[in-house]
Amino acid sequence: MAGHFSPVRNSGIGIDRSEQDIAVVHHLLSYCVHKEIISDVLLHGSEKAKARGASYVEQIIVVVFK
Repeated sequence: MAGHFSPVRNSGIGIDRSEQDIAVVHHLLSYCVHKEIISDVLLHGSEKAKARGASYVEQIIVVVFK
């Protein structure tokens, strides 16, 4: 997506997938990536976002922007 890659993600036992997604959002924001691209990255790169859809992605982004 636009030359930006999310950090390596590990979905092993004991890993909080929501916290991983929040970390991805923080990482991309540190590079001034637009919200729409961040949403696309999560929707295509996060197993939890794939399962839960756009409403989950929006919730994660709202948490970071608070």
